[in-house]
Amino acid sequence: MIPRISVLLRHSGHRAAASLLIALLLVPVAAIAAESVQTHELSDGAVVEIMSDGTITVHTTGTSEQIILSIAASLRASHTLRRSDDWVFVSQRREGDDGGRRGFSPRADDDNDGRVDEERLDGRDDDGDGLIDEDFAAIGDDMTAVSFMRGGKALYLEAYHWDYSHLNSTLFTTWRREDRDGTPRSSRLLLELSYGEWQEMAVGWDAPRSAVAGDVAGAMMMVATLPRDGGLWWIGITQPGVIMPGADQPGSAPSVDGRTLELPFAGEMTLAVTVTTTLTQLRYRQSVAHAVHAGAPAGSGKPAVAWIVPPLLKSRYADEPLAGTWDTDKTGWHLDLEIPSNARILLDPETLRLLGRCLEAPSRVSWRTDDEVEPVHWSAPWPRPDYNELWRADAAPHPYRAQTGRSAALAGGTLTFYYDGPPTLEEEELLFGDSLCGQTLRIEMHAATPHPSVSNSPAGLSSSDPTEINHTEKNRDMERRPPSLSPDLLDNFPNPFRALTRLRYKIPATVGEGFVWDDDQHPALKGSDPVPYASSTPSVSLRIYSVAGHEVVTLFDGTCAIGDYEAIWDGTDLEGRPVAVGTYFCKLQIENWSVTKRVALVR
Repeated sequence: MIPRISVLLRHSGHRAAASLLIALLLVPVAAIAAESVQTHELSDGAVVEIMSDGTITVHTTGTSEQIILSIAASLRASHTLRRSDDWVFVSQRREGDDGGRRGFSPRADDDNDGRVDEERLDGRDDDGDGLIDEDFAAIGDDMTAVSFMRGGKALYLEAYHWDYSHLNSTLFTTWRREDRDGTPRSSRLLLELSYGEWQEMAVGWDAPRSAVAGDVAGAMMMVATLPRDGGLWWIGITQPGVIMPGADQPGSAPSVDGRTLELPFAGEMTLAVTVTTTLTQLRYRQSVAHAVHAGAPAGSGKPAVAWIVPPLLKSRYADEPLAGTWDTDKTGWHLDLEIPSNARILLDPETLRLLGRCLEAPSRVSWRTDDEVEPVHWSAPWPRPDYNELWRADAAPHPYRAQTGRSAALAGGTLTFYYDGPPTLEEEELLFGDSLCGQTLRIEMHAATPHPSVSNSPAGLSSSDPTEINHTEKNRDMERRPPSLSPDLLDNFPNPFRALTRLRYKIPATVGEGFVWDDDQHPALKGSDPVPYASSTPSVSLRIYSVAGHEVVTLFDGTCAIGDYEAIWDGTDLEGRPVAVGTYFCKLQIENWSVTKRVALVR
């Protein structure tokens, strides 16, 4: 008898609800080569592909397409079928399909037999009621089922994928191995890298060895890095719901031999495979994978229902720009982001990009909540951790502690990224970055202190006479460093203030009263020389900014003649609303020069 193969294929189109059943008769299974059943994009340029023989591959796209990971069980449908009643089944479904309701649906018991989800999606009548696949649990936006029987041994593979931005980089798989009579059997999965090696790492930033059961942050994962154009691929493998694989069952622990990872399992195993371009995203996405598998309670006092996706808590900053400031320091420069409370922003620093070019990974990060005086510092080894020592436990407040997507509020504060070397930003820049849940954020950056350049300074105010410059790096640096406006040009009283403060500012007439130089700078103009303004009445502005660079209010914007002026700020914003108590910056801009003064508002 020649075996019959039933293949259930989804119609083309976006999430088609209907399915087409194609019966292929009189075709020997051994003569059919493995074909692609379903593909999913896990990350930019990385695609997972599910094959009809039960293998899964992750490969890159583009001109240099290559397989970077392959996953296979010890039983393969591509082997010759040995008995006439062996079979192969492939199907695609999605959550909510008729016959496959699940979760909180009142139709979870679709066949009204008092049992819920007792039928698996395998094209067979598993419960003997004369119906086929009438009460399986369809999971995810795309569910692929591949199953087969060969020589009295059955292998069932279910793959689940969601289109949500905080889940689309992860493929969930459930593997089951049974005898023909349904008795569970032991088996193993082999995960083979094309190059590189596997390493052990914690999902979160807590100590994994001391993690308690159910602590997502303490779960272990196997991680591999592979090079890609402009960075790395990060591949993470975990068993959702399992903190330490093999800890409770001798002989079931993973084993690693370089690029080969072997995962033994008895009867059934669930696996989450995540591919990202940064380690921070990998940890977050894997923590969400554990939360999805844990599910949510079906009601008060009821057990949790697995495979319930935590909501994507979209921040309003996915549509509105986030403000930040940057400044130089002793070792380089830093970038400050003021994160409002409940903003739910976890920005991945490795995704910050300017005009399509990614900034280098920060050398250090600090976090200070709104109610703390001193910030919490930590040196995260971006982009690659030290594999000889697991990411050390950190009991201090950590904004990147593994998040599960639940509704716990994120405290507001200031997030600072420190960079080595000279700054790569201009006075004002628009940056783009990605949050850990996959949302693209716009960041309007402003320099906290003026950083003008010689190219836009009026003639005569360079710090050295060009005719006397030696061709040394020191003199070239001096030439590029212009003078600064004198801090005496801007003052306010009282400071701190409660109701209002008077801001006095001056448009200087001479170089001596208007500018200051460092000790190693040599002005080409004398102090008694007039300031070389571009016009007789220079452009002037006086603005108030928050510590994150948000413009609070404009007190003056126009032209002024040489002389003294005064403005009043009553602690309100552009709309006349009282601003919060705290520190603000008043910036006086005179043509291409500026000076900034700190102003404190108290109540």
